[in-house]
Formats: sequence, C-alpha cells, structure tokens
Amino acid sequence: MFSQVQVLININKGFTRFITKLYPISLVLLSTAFVLFNLICQFMILYLLPTNIEHHAAKDPLWKQIAFVLIAGPIIETLIFQVLLIRWVRNQVSQLEVVATLISAIFFGLWHSTNVTFMAAGFVFGITLATFYFVLRLKSLSPFLYLTIMHSGFNLVALIINDFLP
Repeated sequence: MFSQVQVLININKGFTRFITKLYPISLVLLSTAFVLFNLICQFMILYLLPTNIEHHAAKDPLWKQIAFVLIAGPIIETLIFQVLLIRWVRNQVSQLEVVATLISAIFFGLWHSTNVTFMAAGFVFGITLATFYFVLRLKSLSPFLYLTIMHSGFNLVALIINDFLP
C-alpha cells in the first residue's frame, strides 16, 4: 500500500512529465485555454452568481486602476505568490512542485478573497500561474516576466469587463 508521501511523489512525477513535454506552441495554446477558462469563471462570478459586492478598484479613477491593477498589482503578486512563495515551499518540501503549486494557489486565492466566488476564481488562476511558473522555469524562460504579463493581461480583461461592460 502506498503511503501518502509516495502518492504525492507519484503525482509530482506525472506533473513534471506533463510540463517537460510541452512544446512552445502547446504552451501558448494551453495558456490561452487557461486564461479563457479563468475569464469564463470571472464572467460567471460577475454576471451569473449573486455576489452583491462591487469591486473596490472599480471606484478609483481609471489612471489609478491602470497603475495598480495592470502594473503594480501583477508585479507585486507575481513576486510574492509565484516567485518567492514557490521557491520557499519547494525548499521546505523537497522540491515537490505539486505542493508548491497548491500552496501558492491557496494563498493567491485568499489574497483575492473579496467573497467566496472571487476566492475560488483566484485559486483557479493561482493554479494556472503557479503551473506556468514551473513550465517557464523548465523552458529556461523568465517566469517573473511572463507571469507578470499574463497576470496583467488577465487583469486588463477583468478591468474592461468591470468598467466598460454593462
């Protein structure tokens, strides 16, 4: 019988095999699919689920939203939740990417916990960002740069949905 640690190690091996076999075009397609999935989640949160809450950034002037939501937020959050937290967790749990991915996503979701639905969407997007952190690292690309751009792009679409759609 497998111990819980052995199961976790086997899951981690599968995760590592998956991300090492991704070709650049697959990476682009997969990231596009993840972003579209997250946008669908965000659309559902904003228009289909009863949230009864207005996002605090929507009250700020547009220039401030751009500065914080599209520039400062993604830079700071990528640094904290994908770069520093993942590195720290991997050092604590013997390089297990799956554990680092889940912990990073949990904290990312909690950081975006305006309510339960926003927290769930933040968790899903956190898994996306953490997964791509490892993919980009394996491909010897800059995870910080690419994830910050990906996060900014996602926030841009969210900003458009929140501010410019009825």
